[in-house]
Amino acid sequence: MNKLLRTRLKERIEPSLDRRAGTGLLSAGEHATVFGLLQALAWDETFAAERCRGYVDRRTSEEPGLLAEYRDGIGLLRAATRRHFGEQPFEGLRRDERETVLRALLRRYPHEERQARWRRVTRLTGENLDVAFSRRAVRRFRLHVVRDLLRLYYTSDAGWAVVGYTNEFMGKVKSEGDPTEVVSLRVEGGEIILQLSDATFEELDPAALESDEEHGLATKTKAGRQRATFSRGAYNTLAELIEESADGFVLRIGGKAVPILAGRRDL
Repeated sequence: MNKLLRTRLKERIEPSLDRRAGTGLLSAGEHATVFGLLQALAWDETFAAERCRGYVDRRTSEEPGLLAEYRDGIGLLRAATRRHFGEQPFEGLRRDERETVLRALLRRYPHEERQARWRRVTRLTGENLDVAFSRRAVRRFRLHVVRDLLRLYYTSDAGWAVVGYTNEFMGKVKSEGDPTEVVSLRVEGGEIILQLSDATFEELDPAALESDEEHGLATKTKAGRQRATFSRGAYNTLAELIEESADGFVLRIGGKAVPILAGRRDL
């Protein structure tokens, strides 16, 4: 498969953000629709609206192109709501009615590992069929808006409680003093997602990166309460995203260059 074809296929499967679209903030009405979406996705009406708004404001003001994706997604939701419920706002619908709107847009399918072996072997999984047959606008909505909101919810205490962790962080580590390692990382939606050795996933906070002579490169995780070093593979992957600057180093993620490790001259 030539490089151009691979690029086109990847763009169809995971359409990228339009970095020319810029950044900004949603209006109060748009935020109301987004919060209604989060409640429907998480099936939880107790999550704080202010927390959702703060997260989305940060993401759309820092990630070029994400504001346009949220606005396009809001447009999809409102259009689907009109088709099913007339002029009622999406956020004003009952929870089961919002579920009806979502099901009209998003195809349901189980995780790949829960599907029949013949589907996995032939690549006819639910996700692949969704990519093949769903509208491009819907794929973008699922990738850039739905996943973004689910990331907010399932990295919160409310999301942890859903999967049965109420007194400690998810994973095998019981004490935040126990050693932890970043075993791998990936760039997703303009963020770096860390996989930790205690079986948890966490978004990297660039300001939490640190380096010293004894431990080398490390980062604070669990809201700053646990220190994690990097495996060789994870270190090499992260190093490809780091560039030297006049004041130390910058971490380059997509179109962003975030200063890190101020004053350091080596890693």
